[in-house]
Amino acid sequence: VLFTALYGIYRVVESRAHIVAAGTIALVIAIASLIVVAPMLAILADDFAREGGNYIRVFPLRYSAERSYDVLAFFVPNAYSTLYADAPLKIAGVNAPMRPNDTSALSPDRQAFVGYVALALALYATLRVWRRARVWFFVALMFALFALGPSLRVLGQDTTIPLPYIALHQIPIINHIRIPMRYGIVVMFALAMLVGIALDDLSKRITLRATLNSELRTRNSEFGIRSSVFRRAILALVPLVILLEYAALPYPIQRLEIPRVYEEIARVTGDFTILEIPTFNWRHAAMTEMYQAIHRKRILRAYTNRIAPGLAEYFGTRGIPIVVRSLRALEGAQKEPLTEDEISEDKRARDAVVHFYDLRYAILHRDLLSPERARALDAYLREVLQARVIFDEGNTLAYAIPRASVSERVHIDLRELLGQMYVGRGWQFEYPQANWQGEFNFVWTRGAYSEIYFVADTARERALTLHARAEPSQRVVVWLNDARIGEMVLTETWQEHRIVLPASVVRVGMNRVRLEYGASLIETIGVTTITIE
Repeated sequence: VLFTALYGIYRVVESRAHIVAAGTIALVIAIASLIVVAPMLAILADDFAREGGNYIRVFPLRYSAERSYDVLAFFVPNAYSTLYADAPLKIAGVNAPMRPNDTSALSPDRQAFVGYVALALALYATLRVWRRARVWFFVALMFALFALGPSLRVLGQDTTIPLPYIALHQIPIINHIRIPMRYGIVVMFALAMLVGIALDDLSKRITLRATLNSELRTRNSEFGIRSSVFRRAILALVPLVILLEYAALPYPIQRLEIPRVYEEIARVTGDFTILEIPTFNWRHAAMTEMYQAIHRKRILRAYTNRIAPGLAEYFGTRGIPIVVRSLRALEGAQKEPLTEDEISEDKRARDAVVHFYDLRYAILHRDLLSPERARALDAYLREVLQARVIFDEGNTLAYAIPRASVSERVHIDLRELLGQMYVGRGWQFEYPQANWQGEFNFVWTRGAYSEIYFVADTARERALTLHARAEPSQRVVVWLNDARIGEMVLTETWQEHRIVLPASVVRVGMNRVRLEYGASLIETIGVTTITIE
């Protein structure tokens, strides 16, 4: 919005229009731009209102420095280039690996080559048509400097010479852009404008020369006309040459093979959950998400990076049996091995976990795990989840998980690891746990509201009992599935507070209870257990 508004002002001032006209046109451009981005801004505003935007982190400069362009990256041919495949220039960290089998330097993120033809035309536009080209020249220069990161890198080596990105790193919101290379997109855009200006100018010059030759009608005019046609033909080929410089044929893509088991699961009716393993390697989790387009069922655990901490902590820091604590250890995402006591705890929690998440299948991807990890996970799934193999296709091993038989009465003890499975945001799980005068442990609420989840097999009336205290006394509004169902008053005495969950609001499947406090609280309300029956 700001860029288009400033550019609008620039164009009006450039044409020496009246100041009122300049302001009007700039305002129209800004409003039009704002309308275009309004839907996205509305989503961001809602997200900031709920989450405070605290999931966006400001990364250290070291992180950004490792994701910056080398100054030669714009001029060295792409590592996958077809035209320059035999070019001798290979620079480690620019268009060649720094270590054997390291493909990070070959990532499309690091391929910033602008092309020699495009660069020559951009230079022509800058020198010959300065007034039209200058704004795009400065845009290309400015964003190229930003893309180089906090310090200048030459031939893969950091010279420690500071660059303008350091200033951006100090500006709130803008400093959330942690990867300088992404500023290079605007460099390409500005160069495209300069190339367009150059081709337009050359075309006009050819037309002017042809017109002069025609008017002079000299004996060489026929030669001049043929020369003009030849120049136009050359000009028409320029875009093709530019494309040829960018060509990477065949384009490197990841081979995709869809295991047949996903098509079989897709034919199973119902809305249930598939446990995808590995789950704690974010790249692998993001990769296996694509199979959901085939089976169209819920996934546990899908890729959950870059979300609000209140949500991310569910899988990031909690010790929920089986789906968090145990899988995290078995996959090697934590150093501590899984103990016999923890496996015993998982066996006791098995039915509750399977029922809560409605786990029906588990898919183990052997090619994404070491052989040792794959064998350990296979043994765990068979022993703890009582899973049986239904499909084995080399790299993919699929299991069916027997249904669980549980009581409709849900007893949630927040002091136990299993209790953490039933609650969402708004709880302060800490170690060691908070303790009440040496008698028993409890859990603090945190924030302006706390969430409780439970699964109902039938839509009938239930009662929720909360064992809690508050200091000072606190009025709590209770919501069920976004419907206000009543309130309770917590006092300074530990006691049970009961509220009815109406049958008209209870859903078959997952339900959410929300305890709303009216203000953000820290260590004010303590809770031990929650019972829904």
